[in-house]
Amino acid sequence: MMRNVLLCCFLAAAINLNAQQRLTVAPSSGQTMEIRYDTAGSPVPSTVDGAWQAIVSYHGKNAVVKTDTLVLKPLKAKHVYAGVLQVPSNAVAFAVAVQKGPATDDNYGNGFLFPLTENGRAVPYSWYSLAMLKQGMYALKKDQQQSLAYMKKEVANNPAAFREFRQPYFNMLVNSPEPADKAMLINLLLEDKDAGETDLTMAQKYLSFLGRKQSADSIANILTTQYPSGIYVRETAMDAVKKETDWTHKQRLFREFINRFPEQSGATQSYEYLSLYQLMALAAAKAGAREEAEKYIQRLQRNADKVNVYTQIASNMQTIDPELARGYIDKALAGIDTSRNFNGLEVYKLAAGLYAGTDTQLARKFSDIVAFHTTAPKVADISEQAIKAQLLNEKVGALSLNDINGNRVDIGKLKGKIVVLDFWATWCKPCIASFQAMQQVMARRPEVVFLYICTFEKNDVVKLVKNFAADHPFPFTYLVDEQLGEQAAYKAFSHYKVTSVPYKVIIDQAGNIRFRTNGFDGNNEELIKELDMMIRILQ
Repeated sequence: MMRNVLLCCFLAAAINLNAQQRLTVAPSSGQTMEIRYDTAGSPVPSTVDGAWQAIVSYHGKNAVVKTDTLVLKPLKAKHVYAGVLQVPSNAVAFAVAVQKGPATDDNYGNGFLFPLTENGRAVPYSWYSLAMLKQGMYALKKDQQQSLAYMKKEVANNPAAFREFRQPYFNMLVNSPEPADKAMLINLLLEDKDAGETDLTMAQKYLSFLGRKQSADSIANILTTQYPSGIYVRETAMDAVKKETDWTHKQRLFREFINRFPEQSGATQSYEYLSLYQLMALAAAKAGAREEAEKYIQRLQRNADKVNVYTQIASNMQTIDPELARGYIDKALAGIDTSRNFNGLEVYKLAAGLYAGTDTQLARKFSDIVAFHTTAPKVADISEQAIKAQLLNEKVGALSLNDINGNRVDIGKLKGKIVVLDFWATWCKPCIASFQAMQQVMARRPEVVFLYICTFEKNDVVKLVKNFAADHPFPFTYLVDEQLGEQAAYKAFSHYKVTSVPYKVIIDQAGNIRFRTNGFDGNNEELIKELDMMIRILQ
């Protein structure tokens, strides 16, 4: 069936007019579209050498289905270049950037975005696909209001999308600065007559947040009566434990909670129970119940979480009981895993201070360790010849992962573009330290796809990364690596033969691995120069 294209008109007004004048798309014949680009309004300098090219990514419901690089040819009209797009049948929308040599016009980071239509109507999931793009995917600027505008059009155009994307849609509405959007959300929540436990729990939280106490309390009563062992009752009981300030009462509430809602065994510990055990351990230590504190700490599955609690207790006790604080910091030091990456900087800093007045030799040792890992090295002389000496040509099979919104991203279908895979973890401090430099490389290279794959995580990985993203507003596309059954192995980590984190895999337009880099020594300038040169060599 013939799919036409409808030009998106929701970009910022100051940019929109120029954007529409610069790049237009019109139906041609069959599954084809003619793209026209007017270079007279282009931000690309006329002095740049090279052919005009359109970099096109075709999007399905949840993933890129195809990428193309199209050479644009001059028309008789002055300054205008054109080419014909072959639109895949499984595409619902597409994004375009225009490139000439090293310079790119991506509509100032907003992209040129187009939904596909059939018989004058946007096909299902086209607006949803564009909404996800405006969440900052594929290095586009994040624009929450634009994303919400697209999602509203999807729900209006495709009623089935309301139930399917209910939670992300409601999250967009509740976070909107517009009062009308919050009013719309309240009406949607109160009008839903077919909600089950999960939807009712979500509605109760939203209404409570929006100050609709009577409605929230009414739903809470329904949840308590109809689902006495359900999500809402469990979360309410856990909150009561966390909020209680009296240690004796807090212990009693914890015992009642854990007897009624025991932790389910599994490969990873849930974030809810992990945070509860951490809180109980800290409260026990504050109350002087050292044995109880240790019992709560031993409920934690990950060694890194135990180290974190020991360190927090030592920090809290350092002025009250320095000797006791040193005992806890010793336990934290004993638990640091140095086999993969150095991740105990804060522990060693605290240990240096705690031992400064009692064991100067040990305190100096800890201070030296901190200094070694915080002193930035000089920028290396990175030559193009040295970088070219690292060139690889490794074939790699297709692989797909979910992003943190549940969308499937097929990395194998990004052929036609250079792709940088950055393997990292929320517990890896060198990984996070490198992100400022990575953001700068992304700004220099908008034509490159950067994907940040969170790997070797336990607990609720999506929640961990979402919390990280909320605290660190990088414009990154985060993917979630998948654990292979009960094994201590992960899908993408194994597929791309990664050895540690941070680790980067640079893939060329043909889908082959051309460079590998690992580690980060704190030198932003060196990372930017090295990675930028690798990308330039592949172009």
